[in-house]
Amino acid sequence: MGALFHYNVAVAALLSAVFLGLCVFKPLYNVFFHPLRTYPGPLICKLSALPRHAQLVRGRLPAFVADLHDAYGPVVRVGPNELSFIDSQAWRDIYSPLNDKLSTVPAKELEKDSRFYSIFGPDVPDNLMIAKFEEHQQLRRRLAPGFTEKALRAQEPIIQHYVNMLVERLRALSADGSAPVNLTDWFTYLTFDIIGKMAFGSDFGCVEKSQFHPWVEAITKNLREFVWLQLMAYFDTRWLSRRVASFAVLGGRAFHENLTKQMLQSRLDIKEDRADIIGAILKSDEPFTFDKLHSNSSMFIIAGSETTATLLTGFFSLLSENPKARGRVTNEIRSSFRAQDDITLASVKSLPYLLACINEALRLLPPTPNGMARVVPKAGRVICGQHVPQDTIVSVAPWAAYRSEQNFALPQEFHPERFLKDDRFANDNFNALQPFSFGHRNCIGRHLAYAEAQLVLAKIIFNFDFEVDPGNKEWISQQKAYVLWDRSELKVIFRPVR
Repeated sequence: MGALFHYNVAVAALLSAVFLGLCVFKPLYNVFFHPLRTYPGPLICKLSALPRHAQLVRGRLPAFVADLHDAYGPVVRVGPNELSFIDSQAWRDIYSPLNDKLSTVPAKELEKDSRFYSIFGPDVPDNLMIAKFEEHQQLRRRLAPGFTEKALRAQEPIIQHYVNMLVERLRALSADGSAPVNLTDWFTYLTFDIIGKMAFGSDFGCVEKSQFHPWVEAITKNLREFVWLQLMAYFDTRWLSRRVASFAVLGGRAFHENLTKQMLQSRLDIKEDRADIIGAILKSDEPFTFDKLHSNSSMFIIAGSETTATLLTGFFSLLSENPKARGRVTNEIRSSFRAQDDITLASVKSLPYLLACINEALRLLPPTPNGMARVVPKAGRVICGQHVPQDTIVSVAPWAAYRSEQNFALPQEFHPERFLKDDRFANDNFNALQPFSFGHRNCIGRHLAYAEAQLVLAKIIFNFDFEVDPGNKEWISQQKAYVLWDRSELKVIFRPVR
């Protein structure tokens, strides 16, 4: 009995010591002895990563990090082992490709933070999002034919078809000129249908039926759930995150995989030559396995829809709050075309103010809200002139960088003129603006995103006057950011002008 008592006391003492170490000694180490102890940041973030994670769960991490940069400068310690940067040089130093002579750092890629990507499990075939450097280079080279300017010109009829259908749906919904339209949903319908047709050869019927396909709805509703899985990985409970993921999203994942495999197989069964992404890739001399083609096609669906839908929705919110810019871009579009059919991917390139408005929308509402984390290798890394020790998590914070006075004049305001050599913005640092990332991992579909946005916006503004419903003023400030933006309703009143 006495031995058992002493054993229990010993166990209790050990557990108490472990608890004390976690609660007292670890935070003290983080503040006074950690290799990042000299980097600026609030004490609470040096003590623990919990403040950062709490803001992530709340969907407010971009604004939280921006506030820290405003208070502490261009580099901030946002967690015990994490640094955030807003200096333009950080894009090169963190995300630089090999052999980039303009970079100030050794030609060595920083790996992505595997703790985040581990939540997808080890059984997912490599795609452009998760592949390591060598495999990524091979994948990108083999996928590139689907995203060239030549391929885009061949794909234009697909884009035109769905944009014209959207215009007609908006015309029918706004016949009386007073009923607001939820643009958030309609732009999601549009972008998913376009990328579905281009990636799989068939759409989801969203624009035609004026409703979400169940698969599209499942994707848009799962953003918050993945944040919790990401947090489990951060706390080094990847084994648990994989099990929770299997339990929580098993049905959704099975549904997703079965549907995408069916759609891909249906596309592959079509032997005729088609001007879509799969068609261009199939012409490559380096064939894909079915699983790898499926993994990348599934990735295209999300990356090629959500980000463009965010840009389009944010554009209308910003333009509605800036009547002068709205008037100027409206005049540019309507004075350039006599009929809707004149608006093409080639002709919209002659609209400099529209492009400036798009770039300004990308600055104020970056498609990827949170920094893309990388891990410093064993030798350490010089970032923005400072040595960063190994295993540190580093990233550029897009929201903070784009809204910093260090990089832009009047950073919180919508001024497309900054992209048109206006003297007021002569000192703007456009190297800090990388809405589609930087280096060899930048977005392979960025040209498609620009082309799609220019065409959609030109056709809508050509056909309609518009104003945002009074209840949706300052829409952008109300949005929450998880893996991507969780966009709320943006109700817009359209009035046909032709």
